[in-house]
Amino acid sequence: MRSLLAALAALALTSPAFAVSDATGDFLPTHAGINAADLDITSTDIINLDLGIVFTTFLAGDFGATPGASYVFGVDRGAGTAGLFSGTPPVGPGVTFDAVVVVRADGSVTVTAFNDSAPPTVTTLADAVFSEANGFATFVDTALLPSRGLAVADYRFNMWTRSGGGNTGIADLAKGEGTFGYTDITAGVPEPATWALFIAGFGLTGVALRRRPARAAGGVR
Repeated sequence: MRSLLAALAALALTSPAFAVSDATGDFLPTHAGINAADLDITSTDIINLDLGIVFTTFLAGDFGATPGASYVFGVDRGAGTAGLFSGTPPVGPGVTFDAVVVVRADGSVTVTAFNDSAPPTVTTLADAVFSEANGFATFVDTALLPSRGLAVADYRFNMWTRSGGGNTGIADLAKGEGTFGYTDITAGVPEPATWALFIAGFGLTGVALRRRPARAAGGVR
């Protein structure tokens, strides 16, 4: 297993990534819940590997401390719409997505890919979250996020935290302005070596090789 982890660590150092830093304490004024530290995003990163996508996020507090909290990545694969801004109250102007990856503290992940003329394709992954203190990561097979016009390297993403349903349940929003294939390592964002150690510590390579995520039939769950 150690050799597998070392291989992932080396791969993470050279793989295309897009990192977004986010100010501490910048909760949305429309949030109706408690502004808890585990809902406060400090940075969120994408590591684009050949075998899939690793989504990682660092928070101001311990992951999942707020009961019912969820952590959502909105992915724009080429047909994204401003789903949050069209809600009530409108939030996140300019945030578009046509798929969401929802991470929960119980270790489950739901990948919902919206389709052109068919119901969304929903896939639930059990025990797919790897967390340590104020950070977490999850691996998503690229096949669960099929293109709707863009190459995978050109997908865009944003990330937000939730303490409840509706737009008033959104606590913090980290807006991305790059793509899966764009590398932007800036002050306050973990260095590539940090990604490597963080992900290797969770054994994502072993998980990816043991099982590929199961494909679910279309339909809303």
